[in-house]
Amino acid sequence: MNTNQIREKARSQAKYPYVKPEIVDSMIDRKEFWRVPGTAMTVCCIVLKNGFTVIGTASCVDVRNYNEELSKELSFSKARDEVFHYLAFAVLDEKYQNSQQ
Repeated sequence: MNTNQIREKARSQAKYPYVKPEIVDSMIDRKEFWRVPGTAMTVCCIVLKNGFTVIGTASCVDVRNYNEELSKELSFSKARDEVFHYLAFAVLDEKYQNSQQ
């Protein structure tokens, strides 16, 4: 089972609130990609609508295996995963702050 399948299984079984993919996607303003010259590394920078930036990277062991499209997909996926973490933190922090009042 791959990561996406595990996530979908977890979401389908969730009984309590969670950060939904559509919420994450609605927060993304744009994404930019760079390949580090002379390497097999791609960097993805997601710019959120509030101006916050999140980075994801992808690389391979041998530059001869480099595939630009796959590298962009993987680096974007990793950066997007980070957005999930930040949003989960924000939701829990708001819940905590409200409980302290």
